Amino acid sequence: MTVDGWSARTADAPHGGDLGGGEPSGGERRDDPPAELLASWTRRVLATLLDHALLATVFFLVFPVQPVAVPSLAITGDQLDGTVPVSWWSNGWAVGAVVLGLALQAYLGSTPGKLVLGVAVVRRADARPAGLLLTVARQLAHVLDAVLLIGYLRPLWHRRRQTFADSLAGTVALATRRPRPFRLGGSGDRSLPPGTPAWEVSREPRWRRAVVGVATAACAVALAFQVSSTTTSSGPEHRTCSVPTAGAFTGGEVEVHRATGTVRRLWVERPQRAADPGVVVAWHLQDGAAAGRTRAPGSADTVLRVTLAAADGTPSRTVERTVVEGQVQATGEVLSEGQVAVPDEVLVDGRTGIRLPLAVVADLGDDWTAELSVVTGGQRSGRCTVR
Repeated sequence: MTVDGWSARTADAPHGGDLGGGEPSGGERRDDPPAELLASWTRRVLATLLDHALLATVFFLVFPVQPVAVPSLAITGDQLDGTVPVSWWSNGWAVGAVVLGLALQAYLGSTPGKLVLGVAVVRRADARPAGLLLTVARQLAHVLDAVLLIGYLRPLWHRRRQTFADSLAGTVALATRRPRPFRLGGSGDRSLPPGTPAWEVSREPRWRRAVVGVATAACAVALAFQVSSTTTSSGPEHRTCSVPTAGAFTGGEVEVHRATGTVRRLWVERPQRAADPGVVVAWHLQDGAAAGRTRAPGSADTVLRVTLAAADGTPSRTVERTVVEGQVQATGEVLSEGQVAVPDEVLVDGRTGIRLPLAVVADLGDDWTAELSVVTGGQRSGRCTVR
């Protein structure tokens, strides 16, 4: 029988190994869309890249400090691209952009990138856009697609070119600019006369052409923003000192990695945070007892000490770390004004030292100093001052 231009089959017809829903009630199964109507994997990937470029541009414009991790309309969660994590949902414009993208996908079947490239995601049951709840569920199901990226590659060999999320949600991606409109109530409606193509309407609505035009312009601007990106940043401030008398402690160095820089896209410029700002303090130690590599039973540990102070000596703060068997310990005594904790971390680049937060020198002015010393058994074996 034929319902709304569909060719129905009996319930015992093979289902082609589908993983999820999308089958209409009443024991009927819709025909698969023609192969030439299924969106190619390449087209879907390009649409996703356009969506990401558009979101990245919106985030660049609405967040005053960069970089910001951009959530994708295709992959749930923040992109693992090394950007500084920021709660994008704390910005109303950013939330609005994400919600708008989901709404376009839910009720038009297409995000802006899909509108530009002529891709529509529809329910296999009735060839209409999936609606908000199913669209959100489909986005969450993309977690399965992200496992080794197998799900995202699955359309390359699947006969309906579905990702795992598509199969679970009962959706297919069509290469069309004329998808059937969203309608509450699901499948089985008779809104189209007999003979009308089942998977798309006969003519693209005028309003949809206007939406496509707006999406095309927005994506073009977004691409221009992305390809015109230039970044400027200053290198770390590097200061060294040496111990005048020979000994196990020969000197040290201090590097200040500022959190400032700029990124410019077209005419818009934004300050950019460093990926790992902070103050690096390293002690130059010779092999031997002072480095903590050889310790007699019951002997005292080697202690690394740095005192950071303003030019007039106030304020100042001291951080001490213990070295055992050549390794700076993960915990150490922190001595600072008002007993305020000064968190730090051990260097992992082969140097003996620690990285302190940039805040430890924020209130010391421009002419602050760092006095480095090594203490063994309560006796200071040397010191030097970085200015």
